Amino acid sequence: KLGLKVAPLRKLKRLRSEIKSSSSVPDLPVGAKFHAFISHEQAFSQDQSQALYTELRRQGFKVWYDMSASKITVDGMLEGVKNSACCILFLNTNTLEREMVQMEVREAVRLCKPFVVIHETDGRHGAKLNAYGSFDFKYVLERAPQDLVPVLNNHEAIRYERRGAHRKVMLDDIIAKIKEACHDHVTERHSAPQLGSPLSGMLSLSPRSSAALSRRSKFS
Repeated sequence: KLGLKVAPLRKLKRLRSEIKSSSSVPDLPVGAKFHAFISHEQAFSQDQSQALYTELRRQGFKVWYDMSASKITVDGMLEGVKNSACCILFLNTNTLEREMVQMEVREAVRLCKPFVVIHETDGRHGAKLNAYGSFDFKYVLERAPQDLVPVLNNHEAIRYERRGAHRKVMLDDIIAKIKEACHDHVTERHSAPQLGSPLSGMLSLSPRSSAALSRRSKFS
């Protein structure tokens, strides 16, 4: 079955309740410099990602976002993934077809980072909608690299909202997941994907990106 998991309503209500009872920003896990890394495509999702970055920063979270980073290079992006407690994937129709996004997501998978998946909802901002007017996950999954499909299937997606109470609920859900990721880093040890599993493979990159990736060993 193609599609993303739907977050259990009871779990989301519990996480939202925890946020309301405590507005504190969680401590960073040992070795982390950021609570989250934002992975996105610039063509259609830069403004939305910038707005999300600004809001999270306003609430006290430390976030790696390429347009505010001092080192916007392949090595800098990989270092940002490594130094973040989780990876926020802002999903638009063509996001997973972008080479840099693929690289960032694969690095997050390699390092066993939790994902927070947010999807676009507005066709005017690049989202392909299905016959029911909803984001067309089937279209996205059919075109995504096969090794990245489990990232989508194994994480519930949060609708990107722009107005009023809906936006507040969205932000609450995102913050709850960031807090959960920071907590998991402290209480659990995640095992890396086994060799030969769907997430362990990498499709070929361009020669320039492949050369850049070969230098990432200094982050290991």
